[in-house]
Amino acid sequence: MAGRQGIELSQELIKQADAEIENGEATISQRDADELNQQAAVIPLEERLAGNQEFLAELACTPERIAAE
Repeated sequence: MAGRQGIELSQELIKQADAEIENGEATISQRDADELNQQAAVIPLEERLAGNQEFLAELACTPERIAAE
């Protein structure tokens, strides 16, 4: 966008960016790529759903829970 508007960005500023889009090509910074690789554990859908169901069950507001609290 900056180039289309006639704005030039310094290399220093570009190096600080999380991502850069040039000529329609997106590039993510190595810093962010490394962070994503560390955090990106692939969990099968069935496991995520089971975990979500357990979490939601803990939040259920039952008469027993209300009496206990």
